[in-house]
Amino acid sequence: MRVIGENTDPSFDNIKSYSTLGDFLVSLINDKRDLFFLYLIIKISSIEIISFLFFSFYNGKLWWLFASLFFAWFHLNFHGPFVLMMHFTSHRKFFKKEYNYANNFIPWVLGFFLGQSPKTYFYHHIFMHHNENNMADDISSTMLYKRDSFLHFINYYLKFLFLSLKQLASYFQKKNKNSVAGKVLIGEFIFYLVCIVSCLISVKMSLLFFIFPFILSRIMLSMGNWTQHAFIDPISPDNYYKNSITCINNRYNHLCWNDGYHTHHHLHPSMHWTNYPIDFQKNLKDYKLNDSVIFDGLDYFQIFFLLMIKNYKKLAAHFVIFDDGFNSEDEVISFLKARTQIINF
Repeated sequence: MRVIGENTDPSFDNIKSYSTLGDFLVSLINDKRDLFFLYLIIKISSIEIISFLFFSFYNGKLWWLFASLFFAWFHLNFHGPFVLMMHFTSHRKFFKKEYNYANNFIPWVLGFFLGQSPKTYFYHHIFMHHNENNMADDISSTMLYKRDSFLHFINYYLKFLFLSLKQLASYFQKKNKNSVAGKVLIGEFIFYLVCIVSCLISVKMSLLFFIFPFILSRIMLSMGNWTQHAFIDPISPDNYYKNSITCINNRYNHLCWNDGYHTHHHLHPSMHWTNYPIDFQKNLKDYKLNDSVIFDGLDYFQIFFLLMIKNYKKLAAHFVIFDDGFNSEDEVISFLKARTQIINF
């Protein structure tokens, strides 16, 4: 168990550009604090172009070995930061109004190479998930699952992989948003069409650059949402403080733009990612009042694996308590186990 203390997550309040290139790039975007995103876009684009050319022309015996090493290295280093860049630029317009067309580059170009069908994430996350808050109408709700069960997670993932498109389109149709449903279907089918056409040209290139990233992306998104909404109070499951978690003081927050502050993100969806650590610290009394689940030193994926092996002892060791909170490790473990049980609508 850990007592809340110093917060070491990044808040980058004094971001400045020190080069002609940096000054030019800042002039294109709405918020200079997002300059990191532009550098990430340039980096990913360069790597993808070079690797695509290399694997297109190289046909040696070691193709699959090199491809496997590249896939593992690239997605380990860039998949998470890209998805969270896409996340925050979905909530806040990235490029200035006069360059609005450039806002399509992330979902319609880069997204293809990182397993993201155009705009599906945007409409799923912004128009559906935030509105429904993991409740009954949220097609990605975790409440009907036992959230420390691997079999339940596999069921959740397969449902997300094979049924989420149909469910998302149906959701928008029920909400009388047929145009949104149409955009989701069009974007998804364009992605599938690209995969099919690329397979006709080269199956192995299609697998490496489109299909495997798509499968990986859906796995990671499922794991992320599962963990972010793993510990839910059955009495008030619609309470943001009691149906989401917070992860502080970990490497993941430095790599993925403070994504660990999921509770705060649901409370303030439009808040800039650099403000989460400071604002979280200012509002600790509300987290304490609502018995919110906070982990110090763990990220979502570490928590996911600890849940799958039911290592509540390790989870309890990183669980943040307040000064008049739990009296023993056993109390924490009982509390966490109670929050992972199935909640029927």
